[in-house]
Amino acid sequence: MPWRRALRGLAPVILLVHVGCGDDPVTPGLQGGELAYVVATDPDRLVVLDIDLQREVKTIILPPVPRAVTVTPDGSLAYVSIAFRHAVTVIDTETGKTVATVGVGINPWTVTASPDGGLVYVGNLSDSSVSVIETPVFGGVSDVFERGANEVVAVVKLASGVVGIAFTPDGEFAYATSQSTDLVSVIETTTHSVVAEITVGRFPQLVTITPDGTKAYVANFGTDDLSVIETASQTVARTVDLSGDGDGPFGVVITPDGAFVYVTNFLSGNVSVIDTANDTVVTTIEVDRVGTGVAVSSDGAYVYVTGYEQGVTVIATATNTVMDTVVIPGVTNGIAVGPPPL
Repeated sequence: MPWRRALRGLAPVILLVHVGCGDDPVTPGLQGGELAYVVATDPDRLVVLDIDLQREVKTIILPPVPRAVTVTPDGSLAYVSIAFRHAVTVIDTETGKTVATVGVGINPWTVTASPDGGLVYVGNLSDSSVSVIETPVFGGVSDVFERGANEVVAVVKLASGVVGIAFTPDGEFAYATSQSTDLVSVIETTTHSVVAEITVGRFPQLVTITPDGTKAYVANFGTDDLSVIETASQTVARTVDLSGDGDGPFGVVITPDGAFVYVTNFLSGNVSVIDTANDTVVTTIEVDRVGTGVAVSSDGAYVYVTGYEQGVTVIATATNTVMDTVVIPGVTNGIAVGPPPL
């Protein structure tokens, strides 16, 4: 339909009309539990939530326009893509201060840290590339004196703009979605080279990989389905139809035990829950104004969904019901969960 094609064309830029700058924390104080880092706009900032308390404990002002966030495994650094600056802002999570600004490709859309924290892959939407940042973190321990300190060490060219990136648990491969060409590129992370291209559904967005590394799930915005990739053969094994209740799947995350996948449906305002044992939809959770970000707590108890002018919706995975909504004024976009800084 014409309206749907028009909306699909606007989806990658629909959230990018905002202002803000700076790098100082506004609200001090972390409570010592697991933290959720939420990218918000109007004004542009990184909101830190205490997961145990389900409330905001710190706000860090950002340049325009922040899109996505990832946190190193030790919780020491947060990397935020800044679309209008074509850069990634690196934040010391303990102090809330910007410690580096790394120039990347045009319109960086997504950021993902490798399992050991040594690399951050940045998906650039407008020049169809992945910028590879070497971090000062390795094996979960921060050591700025022994590793490259926040520098781009490689650029990987892909077929079209990159929206989603996920690493295999061993960190050997990264799966990146190229939305305009309906592809997932498999990148070998030692050489930072593409070793396979897999055709999926139309307009692929975010991707997640099972904890055992055997399957990757790709949310396809344009065909209202989920591609299930077998990583051993690097082929699509099956397709999960979401069109019965889900329209415009965008975000996707898997629980730490690998049992369930949660998919945010951008247009229908709900979340589809998929049982990974048979790759079928088991329920749909109404959320209303779904955003583009989704994350899960490390114990798998909660799934966090960002949204338009409603903050972050908290889903209890035991019952697959909305437990709470953390009010955050403005629009919330990317979200990542990490431990408190050491």
